[in-house]
Amino acid sequence: LFRRLYRGLNRRGQLEEELRRQRILAGQQAAQNESLQRRYQQLQSDHSRRASELERLQAVLGSLDEGIITQDPNGKVTMMNQAAEAMLGGKKAFWDSALGTLFERYRDVVETRAELTPLADHVTGGVALMTALPDAQREAAVVRNRPRELYAGAGADGVIPALEGSRVADWPVARQRQLLELIGLWVRVMPPAAAARRLAEIEADLTRLRFAWNGPLDAEGFIYYRIQGPTLIVEFATRGGLETDAGHYHSIYRNPGNEYGGD
Repeated sequence: LFRRLYRGLNRRGQLEEELRRQRILAGQQAAQNESLQRRYQQLQSDHSRRASELERLQAVLGSLDEGIITQDPNGKVTMMNQAAEAMLGGKKAFWDSALGTLFERYRDVVETRAELTPLADHVTGGVALMTALPDAQREAAVVRNRPRELYAGAGADGVIPALEGSRVADWPVARQRQLLELIGLWVRVMPPAAAARRLAEIEADLTRLRFAWNGPLDAEGFIYYRIQGPTLIVEFATRGGLETDAGHYHSIYRNPGNEYGGD
């Protein structure tokens, strides 16, 4: 009798312990479910807020007069506002344009261990050329005045800046070649065959160019340079020190002998 009573009490203790353990697990599961529910609601709220912000952003970008194109990390065009479509004629025309060629060049850049700085070669190339010039030609290149942005940029259609700066005809051949490579940074955004033809035209007229420079060479303050001749205007300007991220760049490439809209 005592043995059966002992076994019964022992069995009851085991059942009560199992019941207590199940209650603890149920409480933990309920807390976890409640936490997941709060997280899900937060994600829904964040998604709705971001969707609303994206809708407002697209509305703003769509109303701008400037053409704006965005890509995802895979290179797919995710947005092209009305101004961009009006200028380029749609996505297919965009990919066939010089700008589309530039986008295509960076399509496969999916990871970089260093900061990717657009137009970095235009900065370093200009500084390297100015630094490499002989003293007399470097001094001749320096001009006292510079535009706030660009002389021949947006809103200045048909404007031809006054020729000034160092005469490329006076430069050593090595520096002339260096200048041609610098100009190629702008020209080579064209399809290869068109770029080769244009560079050949510029090379044939290279000694008629002038190179003007305003700014320091020690990475402090703004810089501006202009490459100009009868059939070429290239301007490049920084709006910040060369080694800061506080500014931005302005640039223009034009062929005054073959302007858009000309007869």
